[in-house]
Amino acid sequence: SLYRAHCNLTVYGDMGFPHQDCASDRDDVTALLFANAEWRTEWGGELTFFNAADDAVYVVTPRPGRLLVFEGAVPHRVGIPLRACYEPRLTLACKFKTPGTWR
Repeated sequence: SLYRAHCNLTVYGDMGFPHQDCASDRDDVTALLFANAEWRTEWGGELTFFNAADDAVYVVTPRPGRLLVFEGAVPHRVGIPLRACYEPRLTLACKFKTPGTWR
């Protein structure tokens, strides 16, 4: 069941910190849609996922319409657009509880 939805807007100069979308003992799921109509690789903005040792283990390049679905308890960090980018990086995040995990 959907319990939260919001749009994120980041621009050059913003800061992103590693975080989790839910507590480690929950099985929530996040669906993240890259909402820009255009995105160039040289603009940066990659989404980075981390393991339990805080090492980056997976990076996802923004692409228009790309949809990621991942466990909300996985640590990740929003990628900030690089100086060459004059567009905001837009994402739509939808967070879902799974059956039996709502506390």
